[in-house]
Amino acid sequence: RLHSVIKDKGESWTGQCFRDIILTEHVFPFLKNEENVIDPDEVIFVHGKAPCMRAYQTQHLLQDNDVKFWGNDIWPGNSPDLNIAEHIGTIIKDEVEKKMLSEPGHSRYLDETTQNAHFRCFEKHGNRH
Repeated sequence: RLHSVIKDKGESWTGQCFRDIILTEHVFPFLKNEENVIDPDEVIFVHGKAPCMRAYQTQHLLQDNDVKFWGNDIWPGNSPDLNIAEHIGTIIKDEVEKKMLSEPGHSRYLDETTQNAHFRCFEKHGNRH
């Protein structure tokens, strides 16, 4: 089955709106209903990389609600010419995000958590030649 949500004209899909209205009120109930999907445990939510979908809080909400999804680490960089600097930046961002997703609850959002994740990522990749 296909489920669509139509926003009002001029309405902006902020991260908060996307999480509170689109995901919580529409997507989660739809995906958990066995009348809509063959096996709720096999559903993978695929988003279009819009900022409201890529937001850390959105990724955490999906994870916290046991929804399998294509996270930011699945999608390649945006550049069609695969710019090496963008590719490296994408790798670093994705690894930092994975480390932050592994943190429990509120501590994911602490500046110290972000700094530690960046440090571990740079430490991992910094000595390669």
